[in-house]
Amino acid sequence: SSAASDLYKRQKNGSHRVRTYRPRDMFLEQMRHVCRQFARGAQPLVTASDGIRALEVAAAVLKSGRTRRTVRL
Repeated sequence: SSAASDLYKRQKNGSHRVRTYRPRDMFLEQMRHVCRQFARGAQPLVTASDGIRALEVAAAVLKSGRTRRTVRL
């Protein structure tokens, strides 16, 4: 969505501070970062190994939820 959103934060003195921000698509931002890094011949912040490990963790979470048991990695 391209609509701006407001974030309200209560200050210590009781007043409110408003910050307006535009929501971003985190996957689009990550894809742009990876493409920029590849174009520069540099390593992205997240490696392929990180991605594989994240998938292993996600699979373990699903298995644990399904079996109601702890899954060791």
